[in-house]
Amino acid sequence: MRDYNTIIESGEFVFKTIRRHKRPTGHPGTAQAKPLVSQSLQQQNRVAHWRDTSSNGKEAGASGPPAILSQTHYEYLPKLKKIYEDMMTNQFPQHNKFVPTPGQKEIMTKIKSKHLPFKEIKKIINMKGRDLLWRYTLKALPKIYNKPCQQCGENETSEHIFFNCKAHNKNTQEIFNHILTKCGHATQTWDVKILNHLQIPLIANLIAILFEKIWHKRNKLNHDEIVLTIHKEQIIQELIKTQRAAWERTQSIISKTLRIKSKKRSEEQNKLDSLISQKLLQFSRQWNSPLHSITLPKHLKIYNNSLSSLYK
Repeated sequence: MRDYNTIIESGEFVFKTIRRHKRPTGHPGTAQAKPLVSQSLQQQNRVAHWRDTSSNGKEAGASGPPAILSQTHYEYLPKLKKIYEDMMTNQFPQHNKFVPTPGQKEIMTKIKSKHLPFKEIKKIINMKGRDLLWRYTLKALPKIYNKPCQQCGENETSEHIFFNCKAHNKNTQEIFNHILTKCGHATQTWDVKILNHLQIPLIANLIAILFEKIWHKRNKLNHDEIVLTIHKEQIIQELIKTQRAAWERTQSIISKTLRIKSKKRSEEQNKLDSLISQKLLQFSRQWNSPLHSITLPKHLKIYNNSLSSLYK
């Protein structure tokens, strides 16, 4: 058996020295770290770099940069979003224009409008109804095409589900007119033309709630084989709930305005007071009705005497 010295001399065993990788020069926390570049030197480098990369029509190295540049030249470049918009505009000039599909053109023809009411639908507070109205307008409802309606047996189209199905059409029409009358509005026919009446938030959310109830009734029968009936009390309760949600949003905006007002001068405070009064008046005209009215809190009565008297 060979001893340890023989093995070492033969070279069969080699000690491996582990090299410690030094941190790069200038890295904080090492003895070899160089002092950081001074502020003035950084500013000089920025000025020199600005002269070399300037794109203001002057030659490189021309005089005229600011004495101290607080920003690097990268911050003068256009934003990434702007770059992509320019690229899309160059390759596809009409990329930001809405081109309706044949189904969407059919809706536009029936409501006798040159555009679809996307802006009005976007302002609806009832989320499920808003989503259904959006999908209906885009002709993107999750359903099987060319399938008979399980409620009445007719061909199930998007328009048939919400407006023409005999299983709920008469009941929906009665509920719609009953609530419109209670809210002080004229009665309307429940058909696709109601998409022209989404400007008033109270009516728009009422339509959205009815859409949600009709869709829920249809799905319960299709998936669970349960027959449901839409009741006007449920619709009124949902509408009042939506009205309170709208009032909470308005209160949040007013509270933020009041906090800003406390830090402003008297002239600016008068403008903010006028803004608060306009917000209260706008809410009252859009949401308050004989059916249900939001009572004005005491701390806001200096801006408007009573909300409930302004709905007419």
